[in-house]
Amino acid sequence: MAGVVLFTLYLYTLTQYALAAETNCSRIFHSAVISNGKLYIDGGEMHTRWPNETITTKPIDDLETIDLTKSWVNSDTDLYTYIPKPLANNTAIYLDEGAAWSDGDNLFFYGGYVSGVNGPSVPPLGTWKYNIASNEWTHNGFSGAALVRLCQGGAVQSSSKAYYLGGSLNPGGNPSFAGTAGADVYMDPGLITLDMDKQEWTNASTADMNEWGTIGDGYTSLLESAGEEGAIVAFGGYKYSVGQTLSYLAYRQNETIHRV
Repeated sequence: MAGVVLFTLYLYTLTQYALAAETNCSRIFHSAVISNGKLYIDGGEMHTRWPNETITTKPIDDLETIDLTKSWVNSDTDLYTYIPKPLANNTAIYLDEGAAWSDGDNLFFYGGYVSGVNGPSVPPLGTWKYNIASNEWTHNGFSGAALVRLCQGGAVQSSSKAYYLGGSLNPGGNPSFAGTAGADVYMDPGLITLDMDKQEWTNASTADMNEWGTIGDGYTSLLESAGEEGAIVAFGGYKYSVGQTLSYLAYRQNETIHRV
């Protein structure tokens, strides 16, 4: 009997050690979109806690899915499906705080910046498309491409159009000034639109988006029943005048007057 108890305790110790060896405590800065009953999760970073209480950070370089048509719990070992990306020659990329949309057949990825912890080099500007059925990636065939890569903006969509409102301009997402001494993160106003059928970008910014027409890390929703093409509603997050740098924002984070 003592041998049985000892063996049980040994197994329990091994199990507890295995559980304590590594704990993925949070994933941050990723984008996500639902298409045909599946949740697609892209980019971002995973924080892992180790037995000595240290936390390491790793950028996620694959595309992960969860089947929402089935019942599941977080502890299911087969909860995620991992889709490798062809990263050579920037055929596919992985970034923090990007945006994701879907037209039902394809996923579209725009915006973001490279992870500061073992992240890739800053990729060229572009929009990436993933065809779900063929498992193929491309960044070719887009017209009217955005001149910069934004992050922290509001991303919403209708069935055929994707919208990106406001956000900020990060050197880690733009090869033209990545690594430039003194380069900082700037607030950016405006609204850009991607026609997913035509793969065409347009700038829908107006004069009403003046120096205070900015929003970062807020919530954005599309009310399709309003007007001919719907109305975009945004709230929450923060705003600062165009041209304010992130270092200045961080210095004044205790102020509440710029929260919306």
